[in-house]
Amino acid sequence: MKTVLKIIGVVILLIVLYAIIVVLAFGNNYHYEKSMVINAPKEKIWQQVSSMKAFNQWNPWMKLDPSMKIVYSGNTGEVGDKY
Repeated sequence: MKTVLKIIGVVILLIVLYAIIVVLAFGNNYHYEKSMVINAPKEKIWQQVSSMKAFNQWNPWMKLDPSMKIVYSGNTGEVGDKY
């Protein structure tokens, strides 16, 4: 029984040491970035991302509640455009 407890203690200690090393290694400077190349003219892409109505046509989160009522306000593609 003592051997099993020692093994569990060593495993927990190793996990804690690994977590400390990871925190010290990455610190506050950790950065993750992902990019994608879209083969389309930038004007066409801008139409899809600058308008809230166009954005919500392809927004995957909008499909979670198809009965949701949406009210749009503001000018399309300008500051203050919201839904």
